[in-house]
Amino acid sequence: YFHNNTEFNDLELKTYLTDKMQPAILTASVVIAAFFFFQLLQIGRFNRMVSELAEWADSVSTGQRFTAPPKIQSNGINYLAHTMNKSLDTFSHILEKEHAFARFSSHELRTQVAVLSANMELLELIMQDLKPQERRVLNRMLNAIEDMKYQTDALLWLSKETENTLQKSPCDLRAIIEKSLQENELYRQGEQVVITLTGDAPVLTSHETLLQIACNNLIRNAFQNTPEGRVTITFSGSGLCILNENSQPLGDDHHSHGFGIGLTIVERIVEKLELHYQATEHPGGREVCIHWVATNATH
Repeated sequence: YFHNNTEFNDLELKTYLTDKMQPAILTASVVIAAFFFFQLLQIGRFNRMVSELAEWADSVSTGQRFTAPPKIQSNGINYLAHTMNKSLDTFSHILEKEHAFARFSSHELRTQVAVLSANMELLELIMQDLKPQERRVLNRMLNAIEDMKYQTDALLWLSKETENTLQKSPCDLRAIIEKSLQENELYRQGEQVVITLTGDAPVLTSHETLLQIACNNLIRNAFQNTPEGRVTITFSGSGLCILNENSQPLGDDHHSHGFGIGLTIVERIVEKLELHYQATEHPGGREVCIHWVATNATH
């Protein structure tokens, strides 16, 4: 503060106040500048610590062994890093146990399914003179065994440790569909279901086995839910669509047993292959489509 002497005129008072304020202004400027540069250094240091933590978090993968978090010169962030590492490590162990359980279960189921399939083939050869009703019972048993085979194969592939690093190669989509039609011929209701293939099938860069499993599930679902009608398979440069249309309304005794775990597995596979899946309900049927980026397919 300053004492105002009434004997000063305005010019003298202004000069007097200016002389007295110069040291205070200079000191305040230096202090403010020092605090400003100190804050810049603190912000830069904090950004480096956060960047180190982010780089470590980006390097973490469920398919690989976790690396120790970097030692950060901040007790709070260092504690956060170790807490994240502990949580991710626990999650990794749980996920590894689930994958191991799925693999072991799938192998066990495949063994039992193989035994059942072999015995059913022998039973079919022995019982050649079955009545139509008995033949339908036998066919339902064969269908159930084929369902178990497809589902266990799909679960086994999805539970592999290498599922995050799939090896992709060129896949002839028409050849995959034709193989699926042949393998699922058992589900087709004879000449009552007409199959139509339209469009030019592209060569898609993908994982052939998983793509084959997905197509098998989709075509099997279409056959199972089309007692009488048409199944149309449409190829395009950016997608594959399978439409099943029933010529007659489905009765109450017909149950859509193929729209459960089968399509759930298809969704998981499509997600793993980085494709897009869409299902649309239609009167008397359903259309399912798998879309991909056009640059990944060639004709």
